[in-house]
Amino acid sequence: MDEGRYRLRDLVDTDFAALARIWTRVDPERPISEEEIRDQFRYTDEPRFLRHRRSIVEVESNTVVGSGSLWQTATAFDPNFAFAGVVVDPAHQHRGLGRRMFNDLEDAARAHRLQGLWAGVRADDPRSVRFFEAAGFREKRRMWTSRLDVTEVPPDLPPRTPERWAADGIVFTTVREEGPDRPEVREALYRLSVDAMQDVPRIGGRLTSTFEEFTRSVFGGTGYLPEAMFLARVGDRYVAFSLLFRHAAEPGVLHVLLTGTHPSYRGRGLAGELKRRTIEFARRNDYRFIETDNDSENERIWSINRQLGFRQFRTWIMGQRELKR
Repeated sequence: MDEGRYRLRDLVDTDFAALARIWTRVDPERPISEEEIRDQFRYTDEPRFLRHRRSIVEVESNTVVGSGSLWQTATAFDPNFAFAGVVVDPAHQHRGLGRRMFNDLEDAARAHRLQGLWAGVRADDPRSVRFFEAAGFREKRRMWTSRLDVTEVPPDLPPRTPERWAADGIVFTTVREEGPDRPEVREALYRLSVDAMQDVPRIGGRLTSTFEEFTRSVFGGTGYLPEAMFLARVGDRYVAFSLLFRHAAEPGVLHVLLTGTHPSYRGRGLAGELKRRTIEFARRNDYRFIETDNDSENERIWSINRQLGFRQFRTWIMGQRELKR
């Protein structure tokens, strides 16, 4: 990186509009808004986790042209590792900015006594894959975004086992119907998420999210749609959920935030039924696509998605690199 032309500094609040433009230029198939960028950073803004955020500025124009960050999250946690991400405006690539930023992240990781880093790269981007491999990352697993075109799903898919659900006292509802601001609704959904997500495959371990962290990530944000958060309830206890939010920069797309079933209620078709209801919701409200993220080691949920018609849309190689002292 030409230190006379570019300057590396801490990320500041006024950088987010530029980051949204850069991320959209890098991945035009997945545009993102400034508020969605802010949401993503806010979700990892927890005092108990490592946070290191930097920007690269072109000196002459005083324009942000790249960014990098280290972060940790409760849903994939190891105290000795952090996720690393770097993005550079295509107009300023091939000038050593990505390498300079990555070196900065490595220095920060060592300063925090981390043993290694995790990172992801698009599998269909040969240049990024080469950078990824040259930086010493080795593949651990793959993740992909899959997409369902709801116009291709047969209308009025029938419930699978309505008689059994009725006999078991299972009622299907939504966060909107239950009352999204009621503390007991939020607390019951939080308890279910803790139980349902414990055995979900992930690159690291799992640290139980606090109630406050869960509430901040689920209730609010630019894509918050309580009417698109589907639940299965037995009495006053929630036993399954599929929570959707909308993409502000893509009005025709819904994204699955979380889907899970309490271990004692698995094998009854609840996840499939909730997903059927998300498809009906999308169709009624003029959404064209539903997107969801899948882990290559979570065959159970991928099998459900595949049967419904989800197809892989983009694949990420998730890798790990140990840091040498």
